[in-house]
Amino acid sequence: MKKIFLHVLAMLFSLGMLAQEWHPELTEVWEPVPPVVTPGNGAAPPSDAIVLFDGSDMDQWVKPTGEPVGWKLEDGVMTVVKGTGVIQTKQAFGDI
Repeated sequence: MKKIFLHVLAMLFSLGMLAQEWHPELTEVWEPVPPVVTPGNGAAPPSDAIVLFDGSDMDQWVKPTGEPVGWKLEDGVMTVVKGTGVIQTKQAFGDI
């Protein structure tokens, strides 16, 4: 009986130590501060967007060999020209 009492007393003492006041700011990460992103107005892209095609040029696109694309650009639309093959962005993208 004495051992049970001592075990219960030890557990209560341990719980009392764990129930101390907690300050969440001690574990919050405040740096680095992420940049503020301004949303676009209407059809405009957000301030941090990488615009790959805006209808005016294909500067962000190349063939896998690095050559310029052979596709046609008319009225803000890219159209495949038969035999020109695939294209890809100059900049590499992926997920983590």
